[in-house]
Amino acid sequence: QWVAPTLHKVLSTISGPVGMIHPGIGGALGAGANLAGAVDRLVNKR
Repeated sequence: QWVAPTLHKVLSTISGPVGMIHPGIGGALGAGANLAGAVDRLVNKR
């Protein structure tokens, strides 16, 4: 139950600094964070 929000937080946190170093990886992490956030919202709707 806590995996998606934690994953979202971690990906959001690291995508910023990584994005400055390598925009492609930062973008992928950002997309992963958004996906984890979406999963979290779907799980919590029940």
